[in-house]
Amino acid sequence: MLRIFCRAHHGGGKDLCAACADLQAYVMCRLDRCPFGAEKPTCAACPIHCYKTDRREQIRAVMRYAGPRMLWHHAQRQPYGIKTTEAPQYRRFVLRRQGDPQQSPGGAGARGHQRAPLGINDGRGVMFVSHRGVIYPSGFLPVVCGQFPRDSVVDVYQHHPSFQALRDANRLEGKCGRCEFRHVCGDSRARSFAVTGDMLAAEPDCPYLPSALREAVSGFSPP
Repeated sequence: MLRIFCRAHHGGGKDLCAACADLQAYVMCRLDRCPFGAEKPTCAACPIHCYKTDRREQIRAVMRYAGPRMLWHHAQRQPYGIKTTEAPQYRRFVLRRQGDPQQSPGGAGARGHQRAPLGINDGRGVMFVSHRGVIYPSGFLPVVCGQFPRDSVVDVYQHHPSFQALRDANRLEGKCGRCEFRHVCGDSRARSFAVTGDMLAAEPDCPYLPSALREAVSGFSPP
């Protein structure tokens, strides 16, 4: 990721520039000194948060830029499929590069399209029923919508207000509601709910600025 970011932003080649090399050294030092060792949780779930604020913002910028580009690179070259979880923004990234988010591994070939239809998201084409029968829009979105077997899963999916709201991209708020990719992306409703408490709020981690809002921001370059 650092090499991809450095090449695009600092003109780096095979070797990292001094600033990116310093960031890499910082990251490796944090890993080496992590008290959790092999049991290290993800950074988001870590109770320590050992990164300094400026370093956290630096690595976040690297991941936002290089993450989808790394996936796109391998998706075009590897014989296996590249799948994202709670990252519908990748569909927008692929479409903007004239790619096909539904293409099967290694190209369409004789097997044709094997991906789920565009637009699949929390509560849109998917639902989750826990081992206790609690019905949610997805396993990542803890909004209770019913109780199986008391409630019909078909009826809940078709008629529960939360499911209906999630399937209507025009009800999305903030920049997501004005985004030209809202019908094929919709961003992570689970992440919006986790951060804001509102499952229809704008996705807090999406760096893309919709074309409807872009003219108001001088010098903005879509990722």
